[in-house]
Amino acid sequence: MSVKLVSSTAFYLASLIMVLCATATAQDMTVFGMRFGQPLAIPECLTKGSYSIDYEPFPNQTCYERLIVYELFSAQLHKRYDKKHPPPALPPLGTEEVRIHYPVLERPEISNTTLGAILIDARLEGITFGTRGTADADSVLEKLKAKYGTSPTLISNTVQNRLGASFDAFYALWIFPDLRVGFHSVSDTLDRGLVIIDT
Repeated sequence: MSVKLVSSTAFYLASLIMVLCATATAQDMTVFGMRFGQPLAIPECLTKGSYSIDYEPFPNQTCYERLIVYELFSAQLHKRYDKKHPPPALPPLGTEEVRIHYPVLERPEISNTTLGAILIDARLEGITFGTRGTADADSVLEKLKAKYGTSPTLISNTVQNRLGASFDAFYALWIFPDLRVGFHSVSDTLDRGLVIIDT
């Protein structure tokens, strides 16, 4: 076998290994079908009518609710608007926080709340959602491990309820070049956990 063939074969194998390693470590940049760095591909939630700025409470499709509505117009949410007095116009979607709502039967199993989403220049950069605290901490951790890898940094701690009873809790963290995933098994109370995923 010539030196030229050996070196080209070695180069080919090294290239193949590098491609396979890169593929294995490339991180999935989607959460619940939404891609980080991209505009939201879901519609804005419907309001309570043509002349309302207040959102319908139970949407029948996945949609987003702009929190800027409540920040800018909270005093005017229940004001009656009409053709002569239309509701105030909102600025285009930009750098802001939105809430993502799902129909009850379509909510992601891992979450027990609406999702919070951080947009920068109208592109998705962060997602937060609540979990059921100690009740489903282990199953949430397993689901996150299935998506982000089996060896996060784990920090264990103990939390107490109001009566002084102690419970085990933990914080799990995955760090990738373009993504961070954190999971607090217990957030404010024993029945609340929190997942934060951002770029």
